[in-house]
Amino acid sequence: MSHTYILKPGEAALGCDFGSSSSKQALAFIEDDVDRVMMMRVPVAVGITKPDWNSDYELGAFAALNDDDELVIGKECLTVNATIPLKTLLTYRSGITSERVVNRLPGGTTLRRAIRSQQINDEKIDNALVQHFDILHKSAHKQASEFGVEIKVVVLTYPNYLCAYEKNGDFDRYMEKYLSFMRFVWGDEVKFKAVSEGQAAAAYICEEFYDSLGSRRGEFRQRDLFRDLDRENGLNLLIVDAGASTLNLQALSAYFSDGQLSKAMSNVPFDAKTGAQGGSDVCNHAVESIMEREHLALFANRNLISRSQLAALMADFERKKKSFDYTLNNEVLELEGGKATVLLRAEQVRKVFKNAFAEGMKLLGNELTRMIRLGHDFAVLFCGGSYQNPGLHREVEGLMERTRTAGRRKGVKIQYTFLRDERHASSAVSAGAAVGMMRVPFPIDVLKGSAIGLHEIRGPSCDDNSWGGAPTASVLYSSSGQPPQNLDVHIQPYEQRSLKFHLVCDPNWDSVARTRSSRHIDIGRTEEVLGGPLATYDLGFTVLPEQIPCGTVRFRLEALDENTHEWDRPISINLHCFKVSDTSPRIPVRDKKNTQWLLTLKTGLQTKLLEVENDPAQLPIYDCRICDQIIEDYWECDECEDFLICEQCYDTVEDNPLRRHLHPLVFVSG
Repeated sequence: MSHTYILKPGEAALGCDFGSSSSKQALAFIEDDVDRVMMMRVPVAVGITKPDWNSDYELGAFAALNDDDELVIGKECLTVNATIPLKTLLTYRSGITSERVVNRLPGGTTLRRAIRSQQINDEKIDNALVQHFDILHKSAHKQASEFGVEIKVVVLTYPNYLCAYEKNGDFDRYMEKYLSFMRFVWGDEVKFKAVSEGQAAAAYICEEFYDSLGSRRGEFRQRDLFRDLDRENGLNLLIVDAGASTLNLQALSAYFSDGQLSKAMSNVPFDAKTGAQGGSDVCNHAVESIMEREHLALFANRNLISRSQLAALMADFERKKKSFDYTLNNEVLELEGGKATVLLRAEQVRKVFKNAFAEGMKLLGNELTRMIRLGHDFAVLFCGGSYQNPGLHREVEGLMERTRTAGRRKGVKIQYTFLRDERHASSAVSAGAAVGMMRVPFPIDVLKGSAIGLHEIRGPSCDDNSWGGAPTASVLYSSSGQPPQNLDVHIQPYEQRSLKFHLVCDPNWDSVARTRSSRHIDIGRTEEVLGGPLATYDLGFTVLPEQIPCGTVRFRLEALDENTHEWDRPISINLHCFKVSDTSPRIPVRDKKNTQWLLTLKTGLQTKLLEVENDPAQLPIYDCRICDQIIEDYWECDECEDFLICEQCYDTVEDNPLRRHLHPLVFVSG
């Protein structure tokens, strides 16, 4: 399938990586004269203050209370103790206030204390976030204007761990609040898209683009990551992004055409955990606690250090931790701040890193074991600033060598590499978010040759909390010209809470030989997806148990708009779910749970596959009082409850005075 540039020459996409220690941005646009995608990192605009240790392409993303109890951002934070990452502030302002999440974020306990003491309130948090996002906004505009392009799309990234608690609505709350701030700063001048940090990092390594700084990305990819791995049937790739506060995993099968990424399919099992809290910034707060507990009181008694000077010690730790190897037992980390010098033993630093990355390392080990069990070769890419620390780098290398040994016993070849040695590797997520926007196939092109079906999922049982899916899904629509098909499911009252349906797509429907009467889509297991052709995938929409009536329930997919040919105008589909008579299946039965969803299918920026847009509209289903058919346009009585008739029956009764309704009827267009 050929890819289409979704932006015109002169238009650009901006990728935004809002991290716990710093924010990075990257622009991507088409160089019209050479017909290639150009990616360039966005420097912080001249004249805007920022922490000394950040590069020109990173903006410090934290805040602190000064002596006047003002919440300040930027360089002023260097002289203030107890900084709080802006990402932690945004998480809290999103309504994610549970101790399980916030206390494990960098600065989370500090924030909670400040909230309780009323030193920090919502207004202060909002002002700090707006200031930071405004600096990023101005810097991006300055860079875009210098290269004569106009930013049309802003792609925001989010950490995978939020999705682990999606049942609590954490992800939706976070993105809604994040978008509200960005829309306030940017106004209506751009469109916003969102991708996970893992997906963006995968696009950085898989997509073809020209790097304005001459990055060795392509050389590393070919030499270290893809070496000796066959890409003909798809490349099995695990992205491990260890940031300042989270570790994100993205396991996928990447499919290439002429050296360019054509599609990418996640091969993570349903409901799998793909993110963990913990990172290098968590180490900072642990070290800060050590110095407060073991050193600060002593120095204060000797008038050698003030609490504000602790910030200088922490700034020195931020610089030196990137080169300190805590696996060498005799090493000592010497920190200097003001009049004081603090010595940290390698044992102390090792314990800090071990605790900060324990959950992430366990998650990574489990995922590597799972991929080996699948029995296919794969590659692992490690990105994120945390791997700059030689001790952590050494520990992860040890894990990967043990994994390689285990893989060889199973006949599985494994390659891995770190982006830490690649120039400006810290901007991989923002760069991937931007370039992933550039080549996206039209939704109608992705739909061609495909079938859409409904996959039945049952569970959980009393002794097992897991859900299990059927081996096949029932076809509701195929692009081969066959009319939409009905799916009737008989649901007993005791089954209602243990049954749900996922909307899925089979991209190979027309290319696989099948009987004309076949109505089933094969659901490939994860081990069948890896190393094979593109398989059936989830469209991201679920009919939940509480939304399904009891009895015989009919599902029907209608109103496909197959004339949509613009990337930002998705395909419209209408999914009906309503109860029908057990004895006369053609007759609908009135039920308060009869409903229809107005869904839109778009092309995913990173996967290049179809997905349902968020927040589909849900509407009731109406049926004619006379002929019992489902209706969209109808005549309604304002006085009689639920008296609706279709246009055909209306003409019949109006022509017959004996059957005419007692009250005037009003026409309603669906």
